[in-house]
Amino acid sequence: MTIYALIGGHKHMYGKITTFTFGDIASVSIARFECTKDRILNILNLFEYKNAVIEIGCIEKTSVLFQIIKTLSIKYSMPPRQNPLYTDIVFEISGRYIAKLLCCILESECESFCINIANDSSAFVQLSCEHFDKQQWIKRGTISLSIAVIINENQIDITFNKNTYNAKQIVRQLKKVLAIACKNKI
Repeated sequence: MTIYALIGGHKHMYGKITTFTFGDIASVSIARFECTKDRILNILNLFEYKNAVIEIGCIEKTSVLFQIIKTLSIKYSMPPRQNPLYTDIVFEISGRYIAKLLCCILESECESFCINIANDSSAFVQLSCEHFDKQQWIKRGTISLSIAVIINENQIDITFNKNTYNAKQIVRQLKKVLAIACKNKI
């Protein structure tokens, strides 16, 4: 489904939702999505969460973003052998700091990041030590959903277990979020 707005007699596209299901796993992709703090938060707020485990690759160790992550995170982990200037980072953060963190991520030169909603505190340890396909983490119940934000491609990919979330209801809510964002642009 594609969301359009009529502006000055011309049709403008504000997002295209594509869904895919395989077994118990549902994936929803939103293309042509303007990645702003408010729009990302609107999507994230469709789901309940207390804490999140966030993954960001290739952060400059001297950047403001890196310093803020170290300050706001409950705990963080970096691979042991890294470039002296850049690092990948996995960290757990309280839900109350997500908006502040999103501002910093979007102001930085970050191209993408992933927000994982954890079912319990052991998810951080598992996500920071093992590298599995997100679908496997969701099947195992380690995380309930994963939201990959690809800033430089204006895309968001949401993956979740259909036994945890109703896929049709999530898509319906996403359409509302996109329609509201479309109205606010006019």
